[in-house]
Amino acid sequence: MRQEARSFRPAVPLAAALALFACGDGRSIVDPSPPAAPTSAPAAEPVPVNFLYVAAGADGLLRLTTDAVGKPKPEIERLPGYITAVAVTPAGNIALVSRDGELETHRIDGTTGALEAVAAPPLSQPSGPTQRPHGALWPKSIVFHPSGGLAYVMYSYDTHSCGQDVEGVVYAHAIDGNGMVRRLPTELMVAGRSYYWTPPTAALAGGSSLYTVSAGSIEDPGNCDYASTLRGFNLDADSGRMSVIAPSPLETVGRTSGDNRHFDWVVGDPAGDWVYVGARLTASAVLGYRRDAGTGQLTRVHEMAAASGGLALLSPAGRMYVYSTSIRVFGIDRSTGLLTAGPTVLTPPAAVFMAFDRSGDFAYVVTGQHTSVTPSVDGAMVQAYRVDRASGALTAAGEPVPLPFRDLRGLAVTTAR
Repeated sequence: MRQEARSFRPAVPLAAALALFACGDGRSIVDPSPPAAPTSAPAAEPVPVNFLYVAAGADGLLRLTTDAVGKPKPEIERLPGYITAVAVTPAGNIALVSRDGELETHRIDGTTGALEAVAAPPLSQPSGPTQRPHGALWPKSIVFHPSGGLAYVMYSYDTHSCGQDVEGVVYAHAIDGNGMVRRLPTELMVAGRSYYWTPPTAALAGGSSLYTVSAGSIEDPGNCDYASTLRGFNLDADSGRMSVIAPSPLETVGRTSGDNRHFDWVVGDPAGDWVYVGARLTASAVLGYRRDAGTGQLTRVHEMAAASGGLALLSPAGRMYVYSTSIRVFGIDRSTGLLTAGPTVLTPPAAVFMAFDRSGDFAYVVTGQHTSVTPSVDGAMVQAYRVDRASGALTAAGEPVPLPFRDLRGLAVTTAR
């Protein structure tokens, strides 16, 4: 792998008044009481400075900084390389970056958002399943444990043709206080098959189980019969190592001739009670599962009609946002697991990636139009939204900022410290 410089380079650069009272005889007198002290509106909470990191494939890693209203500035800093994933630790001080197939660790400058590579060799690409050796695997998505000391990285191939296996796998990684990362020795954990531009997605539930869904071969119906699966792994709290929740997969739908059912995404409840899966079955739906805290087993208890395509995530306030051609917010009843639909925001042509800042008061959405056969996005822009604390509704903060790049793979956000 090429050893390029690890630093960013710029790509572009009342007055108080006396009250008069009218007496009954029409005379006016001055109120003799002392004038009231001037009043002012409560001071507005300061808008945090946020840093946005966009994984842009061959165009590198893009960094944007927000302005006084929370909107990204048009200037874009760029780290060169082939970037397929980026994620920031819960503390907001470390970024993991998949660059040229290797997993790198970068410290984040709390004032500027600039990245400084940790002085350690990057983690090389692991080999694929031994029974299906089709080259090296690429990091595609990263999920952090709430402690920040563990990261679970989804790997899959970055090429595809029918006849090749495109099995995705997940590895656990430990991160120390200095940002040093190491891949934990573990049995190979298969996360499911999918096209390289729709890699398996993952979510934690309660910090003790990890669940993955793979979309199968939905982009090429009739050519590659890859089933869509839901799988689970229990996590050892001390070592971070994973064990498969049996049976594996937990559920399978599609992909035989004429059967286009599939899973889209998975979201886990931080308290560990509920897991939600976006699915296209006879109609689009969100499936709700009750999780057994002891075994990690899932029991499907709800099937709620909802446009489920695209992806989903939880806000810091615990609401679920499902996004594709629109962004729909759902409240979660913690006792029953039922979802309550809230406001919807249209995001023409489509919301591709979404992330919240640490406060949960701002959301950032990359919009654009996916092409049919690659991860390329046409007409990409990034839009900032203010988040209403009471309802979760989104209100645009300024105009969207164009992203003059197409090969977009992910979005991460952190807040200045």
